[in-house]
Parts: sequence; C-alpha cells; structure tokens
Amino acid sequence: MIKNSEILKFFPEPVFKYKLDNYNSVNTELIKYIYDLKQKDEKGLERSNVHGWHSKNFNLKDTSSIQHKFLVSLKEYIFDVFEKYGWNIDPKKIVCTDMWAIINKKNNFNVIHTHPNSYLSAA
Repeated sequence: MIKNSEILKFFPEPVFKYKLDNYNSVNTELIKYIYDLKQKDEKGLERSNVHGWHSKNFNLKDTSSIQHKFLVSLKEYIFDVFEKYGWNIDPKKIVCTDMWAIINKKNNFNVIHTHPNSYLSAA
C-alpha cells in the first residue's frame, strides 16, 4: 500500500487523497494543455458547470500527450483505492472511459451530479 495517503470520510463514500510525486511538472503541462483547449473552444460544453468552462473529452489515445501521461501516472493510485476497498480486480479490465477539464472562477460552480456506470471518479 502507498504510504502517506488519507481516506477522508466527508460523504457516504470515502474520498481518497493522494499527491503525485511529480505534481508540479504535471500541473504545469496540464494547465497549458487545458488553457490551450479553452482558447480553441471558448464555449466548451454545458454539463454540471454553472458559468464555468467545461472541455470536451480529452484524447487519451495519444500516448505522447500530457493527458495520457497523467492517466498512466494515476494507475498506482487507482489500484491502491481498489485494494483499500478490498475489491478483487483484473488490471487489464480497468478502463478510464472519459477525462475532461473544468475551469471555474469566482462565482462559478458545478451542480450536484453523478457519473453513471462508473466505480470511481476523480478530481
């Protein structure tokens, strides 16, 4: 199991909190990528966001992209969550179906919503 992790029991479901070792460089690349997406698509999508910006789904198949590298870096944390839940898993069957970005500024927010057909969601 990963050391220095916490389970925050704020809601009926636990919130697992992790910090990527290389979070500074990943955040720098992701921020650039996300703001470039926003510049190309100012309108974005309307989902659970109120006044904020919601990107289209990321292309996770581009193995050289920051979004793909980020997803791969989450793998050990996802497996750790499954282990802590006590779930018996086949790693080959774990799939990230979607990933996107949201930019919320002052007075922007997201309404209560669900992610159907998902075992885990992350922010």
